[in-house]
Amino acid sequence: MPIQGSALAAGSNTISATYSGDGSYGGSSNSATITVSESGFALKNSGSISVAAGATSGNTSIVTVTPSNGFVGVVDLSCAVTTSPGGASDLPTCSIPSTVNITGTSSVSGTLDVDTTSSTTAGSYAVTVTGTDATTGKITETTVVNVTVTSGTTVAGSFTLSNSGSITLSPGATSGNTANITVTPSNGFTGAVDLSCAVTTSIANPTDIPTCSIPASVTISGSSAVTATLTVTTTASTSALNQSPDSIFKKAGGAALAGMLLLLLPIRGRRWSRLLGMIVLAIAFTAAGCGGSSGTQQTGASGTTAGTYTVTVTGVDASTGKITETTALSVVVN
Repeated sequence: MPIQGSALAAGSNTISATYSGDGSYGGSSNSATITVSESGFALKNSGSISVAAGATSGNTSIVTVTPSNGFVGVVDLSCAVTTSPGGASDLPTCSIPSTVNITGTSSVSGTLDVDTTSSTTAGSYAVTVTGTDATTGKITETTVVNVTVTSGTTVAGSFTLSNSGSITLSPGATSGNTANITVTPSNGFTGAVDLSCAVTTSIANPTDIPTCSIPASVTISGSSAVTATLTVTTTASTSALNQSPDSIFKKAGGAALAGMLLLLLPIRGRRWSRLLGMIVLAIAFTAAGCGGSSGTQQTGASGTTAGTYTVTVTGVDASTGKITETTALSVVVN
């Protein structure tokens, strides 16, 4: 008498046979035990997850479906956050491939993603992954992934400013009056950085304070630093010599002498010579009188006052205006 395997329950089955006998043979009975192993699968995960709130890396675990006793077919997968801290807000969410297909004896894996926001409450969570036999719906297995969320969010992109060092120069110098300003991105910052500069000093009543110039902006397009040139401009001193009155008198003296000689000419022609002499004397002494009464005078611009100045360069994130960094360098004018 044949027995279908599907008629047997999983596990140990006892089958008994009895023969009551007839005129030729005596009766007898016997039994046998048959153990039925049901085909199925098991779920396991690659381990717990520890992630900062809002992080988009380090937030996964691998879920593996392993067949047993010849199981083949599709396994439906689903996940849910089943444990969370009391009063938690912005609970994590999870996702996993909806199915995996077992076609032989090898295991098949899917990736569990656990997503949080910057507002997710820190603490311990549990995510339960469930696998169900898609053909019959009678085989169900689970695995639990423990998730620890720590406070804080990922650091936003930013940048820093640095300079190549102080500048020492003479007033009016057009070389040796520059410095390199380096803009270094961090945490993935990209975009334009607006630059500006300003000069300050503690010198009392300085003249012709240095001025500075720098490119209006630089653009960060990757992880490499970008450099801009800062130029500092100073003013050289100038001078002019004003002639002394004594020199004017000396020059006028020759003309005065010529006028006097004209006055002393003989009577013949004296009328016109005397008139000419008086005109020469008048011009000579008028020129002398306009010379003033002081000595030689030195005039002109004094140029940039010697001493130490500070140039501060400021960089501002052009996109949001929320990131501001500075760097300062000394400028020594001899």
